[in-house]
Amino acid sequence: MFGAQTWVVARAVYAPGRVTLYRVQGAVVLYLNFAIIFGSVYRLMWDLIPTAFANVAVPASGFTEIDTMLYFSLTTLTTTGFGDITPVHPFARGLANLGAIIGQLYPATILPGSSPWSSSTVAADRASKPRTTRLDRDGHRRYETSTVVI
Repeated sequence: MFGAQTWVVARAVYAPGRVTLYRVQGAVVLYLNFAIIFGSVYRLMWDLIPTAFANVAVPASGFTEIDTMLYFSLTTLTTTGFGDITPVHPFARGLANLGAIIGQLYPATILPGSSPWSSSTVAADRASKPRTTRLDRDGHRRYETSTVVI
């Protein structure tokens, strides 16, 4: 169910068309979904390899473990890295590096396209406006776009 929700939001965010507030909110939801996915994988790794992370108590059952790994996931995605939890196992370090790369590249690639002044948004605006033609004084055809202000 979580994967289906992520897929639907991703398709809506990356669909062609104008950037709206809903698309920006969807992009934030996707970023937080990355944190939840990485937190769940870290939690699974912590269950399978209890020594994969340093400065963390041995996992028990309950919500504190997923909270701890979600905290680690968010600090890794945002590259804050307080240093209180350290991945020790090679797979945990590699996954933390992947999370840091995704955490930096996702906003860097989604934000330029979500700006109302980006080239794709301006081009979509121009394409959606009706164009009229008229001749200038030299007899050349001139295209004008009509702007309607509501």
